[in-house]
Amino acid sequence: RAANLLARHSPQAELARTKEKLHGLRVRLTQGLQGRIALRRRENAHARQQLTSLEARLFRAWKQDIADRREKLGRLGRLHESLSHHAVLKRGFALVRDEKGALLRSIAQAQAGAALDIEVSDGHIPARVEGARRESDKTERTRKIRGAPAGGGQGDLF
Repeated sequence: RAANLLARHSPQAELARTKEKLHGLRVRLTQGLQGRIALRRRENAHARQQLTSLEARLFRAWKQDIADRREKLGRLGRLHESLSHHAVLKRGFALVRDEKGALLRSIAQAQAGAALDIEVSDGHIPARVEGARRESDKTERTRKIRGAPAGGGQGDLF
């Protein structure tokens, strides 16, 4: 019985059991590692699929954003053009500037003999002030020509 007990606990037997235990651990570790590798491959494939989908969505969103910005820029350009003084000039108005380039907004700013620059839709016209007539002077002269009463009322038709 003692010999049997000693045989089970002999270094060769302990070494064989340890070797068998290590072999079992190696098999389990290899299986676990292969399982982990397979799981990571599936996760990577799924992540790659998601990334491709997100890339396509991002590209579509980027293209739409660029198109929206171009359209907005076009609208702003048209608005700028309609609000610019060039649009007013195309409708038949003119800008009058003195020799320093300052805009003249009234007759009082125009001095006799002063050089002027008149800007119209297709260029500039140099001019010189000879005399100034106020709008009220023109209205008074028109009344005199037509025979209208000075009070501004309606004249007699008979």
